[in-house]
Amino acid sequence: VRQSNLNQHLANALFFQHRALRSEPQIVAQNRLQQSGLWRLSISGDLPIVLVSISDLSQLKLVQELLKAHEYLRNRCVPFDLVIVNEHGDGYLQNLATGVDQLIRSSYPPPPLETKGGVFVRTLKQISPEEYLLLRTVARAAFVGEKGGLETQLELPGESQEGKLN
Repeated sequence: VRQSNLNQHLANALFFQHRALRSEPQIVAQNRLQQSGLWRLSISGDLPIVLVSISDLSQLKLVQELLKAHEYLRNRCVPFDLVIVNEHGDGYLQNLATGVDQLIRSSYPPPPLETKGGVFVRTLKQISPEEYLLLRTVARAAFVGEKGGLETQLELPGESQEGKLN
């Protein structure tokens, strides 16, 4: 039931603006690109975008939770593009890219990749700072691995710990 409630909160964020899940106004104000700026990343921008930025192996749980939510909502005709940005693509943190890849491959059924309503994986080296700013601006929900899991980040203002997402 808890996972279902989390998925419902995420679905609400896709349709209704939740300020806690959107980028800060100062980020939005810096953006100079339009939706067409997403096209170079093979993202149409026609569907809502959920962005998750990760920088450490300990943050893979959030990716796993969002992959499950993506499948759950897709099966209920609530498609969205899930964009995973690996903020450390090279070096010893190549394990992070491998971990993301393994999570995607082990999902059943595997999510569609690089297509509308699917999962897109990018590193900061693959996208320009302007494109990353655009992604952060247009995302209906932006999650940051450093802020914890899906339940923590979906906490809505005014919810008590006892009554939260039971």
